Amino acid sequence: AKITQLHELLARECKVPVLSGPGGYVFAESYFYDTVYHLTWEGRQERTGRVIRELKEALSARQPDKK
Repeated sequence: AKITQLHELLARECKVPVLSGPGGYVFAESYFYDTVYHLTWEGRQERTGRVIRELKEALSARQPDKK
């Protein structure tokens, strides 16, 4: 799919880390409010949790080992 190709290009060419593939942020229809762009409160909570987890993982991977 085109979105996967775009993700691969960005991951390969960007100078900043790409945290997740496009599939990491596909949500159930029940998480959407009035359009595909507006998440419900529960959907926002889920998305925020995913972003936080990915950022923590990315940041901890960049930290030198503490001794």
